[in-house]
Amino acid sequence: MARTEAADQLFRVLGEMKGGAMKVGQTLSLFESFFPEEMAAPYRTQLKRLQDQAPPMPTSRVHHVLSGELGEDWSKLFSEFSPRPAAAASIGQVHRAVWAATGEPVAVKVQYPGAAAALRADLTQIQRLGGVLAPLAGGMELRPLMEEIVSRVGEEVDYEKEAAAQEQAARGFEGHPEFVVPHVLAHTDKVMVSEWISGKSFNRMADEPQDVRNEMALRYVRFLFAGPQEVGLLHGDPHPGNFRVLPDGRLGIVDFGLVDRLPGGLPPAMGRLIRIAMTGDADTVTEGLREEGFLLPRAGTVNP
Repeated sequence: MARTEAADQLFRVLGEMKGGAMKVGQTLSLFESFFPEEMAAPYRTQLKRLQDQAPPMPTSRVHHVLSGELGEDWSKLFSEFSPRPAAAASIGQVHRAVWAATGEPVAVKVQYPGAAAALRADLTQIQRLGGVLAPLAGGMELRPLMEEIVSRVGEEVDYEKEAAAQEQAARGFEGHPEFVVPHVLAHTDKVMVSEWISGKSFNRMADEPQDVRNEMALRYVRFLFAGPQEVGLLHGDPHPGNFRVLPDGRLGIVDFGLVDRLPGGLPPAMGRLIRIAMTGDADTVTEGLREEGFLLPRAGTVNP
């Protein structure tokens, strides 16, 4: 009971803090499977709720942001606007609406007031965790990883950059037989309007037959590799809440706030190490990871 209550409190505290603190909670939700079941079980449900069910922002604050970003007559842009968010996450929340100009359903992403400043302050503290977590990382070189995470996550508050990345992906995957990325219809620094895509979130795929889950997992992996090769972008926020299984079976992808721009495709070392890993040659992979800076100099070695 104590762990269940603690898990509920964790959800409420991280959810209400938003910004970097909640982003940490979302990241933890991806790695809970690494922890022993007796520790992870009470927290699993609550942490996964942070992926797409964070405590919402009051309607009055939503309208305040929309007025400031889209103008006092913002409501005229929509023939319908749902006051309840369809999803709420670390930096903003999404409302379903109908775009008045075309009559099509759209997703309106609204950034929390003060999220940018709060996120930057939190990231400064999070970056310091590299040294604290290093002894638990099994030889992984955490400092460069933390620096990269801080750099990429810091871009998430810039909806101008996110809109550009999402539209680049939408055009690149236009007509693709497996993947769908919604086009961006309008955007400002703190509001983004894009096409609405309906489908079943990966968070809710647990009850599907094993063969369906296997196929979706393979499709998800193919998307991660296709992004850099086909459109020059690596989607860097692969938690289940960002993926939808559309009624026609295609994979819908949302949230391009966290991406890496790879115009030349994936780094050659990544493909080389993956191919070696598939042969089962753990020693060569370990040495390769050490050469690329992913592992500390003595990681994977045996002390005499």
